[in-house]
Amino acid sequence: MSETRGPAYRCLRGMLSRDRRPVVGLYFLDGTRALSATTRGALQLWDTEAGACAGELVGHRGRITAIAASASGEVAASVDERGHLRVWDVASLRCALHLDYSDHDRNILQHLSLCDDGSCGLTTDGGAAAFVWDLRRGRLGQKLELGLPGRVMGTALVCGDEGRVHLRLDDESWVAAPTEGQAPPSPAPPPAADLAFRGRSPRYRAWLVDEQVVLRERASGRDVVTLEGHDQPVLSATVTRDARRLLSGDAGGTICLWALDWP
Repeated sequence: MSETRGPAYRCLRGMLSRDRRPVVGLYFLDGTRALSATTRGALQLWDTEAGACAGELVGHRGRITAIAASASGEVAASVDERGHLRVWDVASLRCALHLDYSDHDRNILQHLSLCDDGSCGLTTDGGAAAFVWDLRRGRLGQKLELGLPGRVMGTALVCGDEGRVHLRLDDESWVAAPTEGQAPPSPAPPPAADLAFRGRSPRYRAWLVDEQVVLRERASGRDVVTLEGHDQPVLSATVTRDARRLLSGDAGGTICLWALDWP
């Protein structure tokens, strides 16, 4: 059986971050809207098809370390290196909630994810504990002691009667723990793809190699195509759920939108 060919690629357009600082975060809200984040706290909303900045979400002053959004993409959240968590109303570009942990343990604001409606958030401190945030009341709702065998690399959060946190470890395995009660995390299958990989492709991931972006199959680890065109090291990239668009951001503040044309 012959190996399936990878897609041809085209750079549709290049865009510049407001402060031209390194682009360290990218997140697709849907097929045409995306957020970008820089080392100096610039958080911008992009109309990727028009190639235009649709607005700025102003408040961060330090490097933004994580971005997440609700299922609809109308509520977003972000955390920075200085210990600030902000929740945004995307339509109005307004900061709806600001939690300041700069005088506390900033490590608790890692691996951010939101539940479907954006009313709850989940962060970790890297592996020892997970933190469930009540974003409607603006407070920490619950701390879950984890004691995991590996380092956390990703999170997902399910609220409601079946409330659970899902954590992806550095060996690509998943564990799950209830948001209520004291049961320890246990091995679990990955959560639904729309939750585990919200804002990005469940089948492919973007692997960064200097000025290149390699599209890699998650399951097999096979490299599908290598995208070339940046003249600065690429620091962030993300792929739409249908794997037909890819965003990449580099150290010079340039964001490239790529079209992936599958055979």
